[in-house]
Amino acid sequence: MDDARVISDTRRWVILGSSLLAALTTTCVVSGIAYLIPSLHTDAGLTLTEASTLAAIPTIGLTTATILWGRRVQSVDATPGCCTECSCSPKTSAGV
Repeated sequence: MDDARVISDTRRWVILGSSLLAALTTTCVVSGIAYLIPSLHTDAGLTLTEASTLAAIPTIGLTTATILWGRRVQSVDATPGCCTECSCSPKTSAGV
């Protein structure tokens, strides 16, 4: 029984570390692109509007992906009567 707990704790730390790495990477990609705007303007010859639009693309993509992922998860989880014990069941949440 102790081995199962150690594996469970190890798995929790791996999941936490993976989530932290994903959040850090996303933050760097979304926020770090803005620091390239002056370089894109001077070295690449883009206007400030073009450089800013290029820097906004990761944010637009992340927002779109999050909305689509949320809709997908909601459509999968919205199956009626997925279980009888939890509060997500239509019978218990409707107060019947």
